[in-house]
Amino acid sequence: MPGTVNIYYIWYGPWNTTTDTTQTLLTNFAKHVGGTPYFNINKSYYDATNATVSGAVNFGGATYDLGSQGTVLRSWPGLAQPPRLCFAPNLKARGRRAKPGDPGT
Repeated sequence: MPGTVNIYYIWYGPWNTTTDTTQTLLTNFAKHVGGTPYFNINKSYYDATNATVSGAVNFGGATYDLGSQGTVLRSWPGLAQPPRLCFAPNLKARGRRAKPGDPGT
């Protein structure tokens, strides 16, 4: 993913009425994670064209969905439990490979 990565949040459920600090915390994370040593770990991965993650991140915004798909998590057919939510991309799962010599390979 060369170039700037955009982060967007969809706050599902009654987040627009809560006084919880979760939204502030996660929005602050999205605004400041780019260029940090933690995020720059992603630079150790590259694609077939030798392009690496730039390290630049932009918080693209957020929206609210008050429950358009219901308010109860249900299991998907064939799964014992509802799927877990994840907001961090797994670069290896997207076809990225570690650079030669990476101790993690």
